[in-house]
Amino acid sequence: MGYAYYNLNEDEQAIQCYHNALAEEDFDEAGYAWSNMGLAYTALDKDEKAITFHRKALTQENYDARGQTLCKMGESYHTMENYAEAIACFEQALSDPDFHERGYAWDRMGVAYDMLGDPKKGIECYEQALKEDYETPGNAWCNMGVAYELLKDEDKAIECYQTALTHENYSGHGRTWHNLADIYQERQNYPESIHGFSKALECSSFDDRGDAWFELGYAHGELQNYEKEIQCCTFALEEGYKAPGIAWYNMGWAHDKLEQYQKAIECYANALKQEDCDESWYAWENMGLCYAELNQQDQAIECYERALAEPENSEPGSAWYNKACAFALMKNKKKELFESLNNAIALDSMLRADAREDEDFEAYRNDPDFIARTTD
Repeated sequence: MGYAYYNLNEDEQAIQCYHNALAEEDFDEAGYAWSNMGLAYTALDKDEKAITFHRKALTQENYDARGQTLCKMGESYHTMENYAEAIACFEQALSDPDFHERGYAWDRMGVAYDMLGDPKKGIECYEQALKEDYETPGNAWCNMGVAYELLKDEDKAIECYQTALTHENYSGHGRTWHNLADIYQERQNYPESIHGFSKALECSSFDDRGDAWFELGYAHGELQNYEKEIQCCTFALEEGYKAPGIAWYNMGWAHDKLEQYQKAIECYANALKQEDCDESWYAWENMGLCYAELNQQDQAIECYERALAEPENSEPGSAWYNKACAFALMKNKKKELFESLNNAIALDSMLRADAREDEDFEAYRNDPDFIARTTD
């Protein structure tokens, strides 16, 4: 009855049934009851308790599923990020000649080695998994790809991921396509990364959808497909993307490129509301540039001042320069213009040449003070 409740995901009832079975004097399968209780506690995300009951199962002399139980203990240790103990359990499971899920144990042991920073050992485990009668070799191929990425061998990683995708019974196609796309994205091969992220999103079981939508949008943006970038970032936000500030910022940038300045301002403002908007000075300065394009110079100046007030601003010369441009387009702001331009040039002498060519300073082109400040 306990196993029936377990299959119905009614784990508390299952545990009670196993306790009742163990209370019976003539019950002779205590090992299975203890082990199944461990499985129920795992389903309840109580891995420490699960390990306790799996250990009780292993104390039973007539218990003949020791390898299986050790493998489950390894999984619980893995979930708890105790990878050394997980490896020890998987090794003990593999020492049981009656244990049949050998490919799975080798595969999971490989992941544990990866997590401990030893991808070479992980690859050895994946190769062992593939020598066994492993039902889902695609898992081992994909994990081997991850290990090769950790070793900075992207070509080998690509081969492994592509091999994983050839296995029909492999359920991790979404993850594998995503990993492939990440490599192509890093290589700036955006057509291939777009293909990979799109394929990942076609997989209904793929759960990192927010990240895939965001990366897909980024790739479209790099190819100047800004409408698609906006659409993808919108989907990323709907999927609960982990870095909403960056998504809003990229949407603002895309609207900016499309000369949709008011929409860009709204997106930058939303980016600034997010906790992950680390380099907020970028958003403030770009928002200022959008206001400038709309000829709203007062608002632009306010944004540049906010950018300059951010302690992490690593390029303050740019904000001072843009502030000078805004003053140049306003009446009776010559003093403020030159103060801002002086600060900009003091921080970045290359801005002298920019000022000489910038149309925003057209009214001051022949002004002796302007000439003096912008002459090398």
